Amino acid sequence: MILDAFDVELLDIARGKKPELVQLVQKTMFGENIDLHSISDEEAKYVKTVKVLLGKVLYTHSWLET
Repeated sequence: MILDAFDVELLDIARGKKPELVQLVQKTMFGENIDLHSISDEEAKYVKTVKVLLGKVLYTHSWLET
């Protein structure tokens, strides 16, 4: 995976400042069904990204928009 080592949000997650996002990613990784309509748009992007990285859905240029 390619990432930006200077991404402030990524650094916040790594430093434990966003435990709710870490929990959401872990739930998604372990197969828990997350209702995208019950979470924020930002959280939905994390869920969708995890699914793409795990190969559960195919990547498309618009995967975050659908």
